[in-house]
Amino acid sequence: MTGKRRKQNRGRRASGPAARTSLDARSRSAALLWRTAPAPKRGPKATLTLEGIAHAAIEIADADGLSAVSMSRIAASFGFTTMSLYRYVPGRVELIDYMFDTAMGAPPELEQLSGGWRPRIERWARDLWARVMAHPWSLEVLARLRLPGPNELAWMESGTRALEDSGLSAGARLDSLFLIVGQIRAVAQYAVAVPGASGALTTEQWATGVVALLGEHGAEFPALVAATAAGAFAPSDDPLAFGLGRVLDGIEASAARLR
Repeated sequence: MTGKRRKQNRGRRASGPAARTSLDARSRSAALLWRTAPAPKRGPKATLTLEGIAHAAIEIADADGLSAVSMSRIAASFGFTTMSLYRYVPGRVELIDYMFDTAMGAPPELEQLSGGWRPRIERWARDLWARVMAHPWSLEVLARLRLPGPNELAWMESGTRALEDSGLSAGARLDSLFLIVGQIRAVAQYAVAVPGASGALTTEQWATGVVALLGEHGAEFPALVAATAAGAFAPSDDPLAFGLGRVLDGIEASAARLR
């Protein structure tokens, strides 16, 4: 009996810590984002702020990419030791979650826009696009499922409310919002170069390379050659326009079928 119990306990310990580590990491991010973590009661008076640390991290990521954001580099920018930052943030992952929420900021005010749901959600989408373009590293964060902070939830709330008079159900409005965000992410991958991304091409390099490949192997890809001849890979002043317009057309058609 004793041996069996020990084996059972060892089995629980093998699976338990991994699950707890994942949960603890999410809890730490949520506590940092929503300011629910208790303030330290001991130690010297705080000389840095969480906002200041986040903005320093954002400047690094904007210039050199998310991979360049390290606790040591941020601390050095303030003239502090690396360990001093852990008084304010539990770790790098939690800091990245916080800096993303900080970089996104508050959503646009949409209530005063006239014309119904479509102008409102288009304004919402274009404002989100602008934030992503200003902070290309945010694409890496958006690709990771994580608990949202107050700004990110405010964006979701704003976008869902913008669709309230669309005729869609509440669930369909949120699904539509995810569809719009997916379109923004997909187009942004081709429209902006992410600083520090290993082996990544610029938009111009990618387009030039594809055109060159089609020049060599065009007989195998006639549809793509025709698209290229029609200007498919030419630079665009508004790369979001076509895809976003078609997504909104689809939402409008779906809502019309429900009337």
